[in-house]
Amino acid sequence: MFLDDTACNLASLNLMKYRAPNGQFDVEAFKHAVDITITAQEILIDNASYPTPKIADNSHAFRPLGLGYANLGALLMSMALPYDSDEGRDVAGAITALMCGEAYAQSSRIAERMGTFPGYEVNREPMLDVIRMHRDAMRGIQPDHVQPGLYLAAQESWDTALRHGEKFGYKNSQVTVLAPTGTIGFMMDCDTTGIEPDLALVKHKKPQKTRGRRADQNREQHRAGSPDEAGLHPGTKQRNRFAHRQARHGGRRPQLETRASSRV
Repeated sequence: MFLDDTACNLASLNLMKYRAPNGQFDVEAFKHAVDITITAQEILIDNASYPTPKIADNSHAFRPLGLGYANLGALLMSMALPYDSDEGRDVAGAITALMCGEAYAQSSRIAERMGTFPGYEVNREPMLDVIRMHRDAMRGIQPDHVQPGLYLAAQESWDTALRHGEKFGYKNSQVTVLAPTGTIGFMMDCDTTGIEPDLALVKHKKPQKTRGRRADQNREQHRAGSPDEAGLHPGTKQRNRFAHRQARHGGRRPQLETRASSRV
């Protein structure tokens, strides 16, 4: 984050979902996903909870967002591009530029209808300077290393972000963060996380082991508080088991078994 004591709503896009059957990057689908996700993240700012009042105040005053992506390494491999190569870096730069530029453009469209973030006016010129520097940074990407439609779309998004922002400002002070996506990357079934290369050609996912099937069943019954297949509630079943053990031991309390049953 560019400010202390702030928080952002993180979200990541799986880049492999935008690889078309012909091997090209689906620029229009990616832009559409960015627009929808930025809008959803903006809505969530006012519905989220924050750990401290100061973080809450700054998050509402500057409304930072954290849109990012995952599976870059897998996308480059599918394009037969080495991860450590000028071509790979330029493709990564073009995708990142398109994501960030389109996110700021969408933030400006939202500001046109909903107003800017509260801290915008006092920071208007410095923020527009940052947008200009981002747009000018596109010059570092070699166009011949990148799919033409992707490069032109990134340029257009930054031109729109600046032109629209000069008129209407922005709803969010920050829109993108390239997070590691260590957890959600696996949930999205990504081969690589964030912008990192593949850690191995063959990987195995191991689900967390439970403490036993019987414990899981008992926990579910007690959580639900509902009868089992025989129509008995969990508490009734436990009392019946205890009475049965007492009968087997001639009315004496089976100490060891009682302690064991108390764990159920």
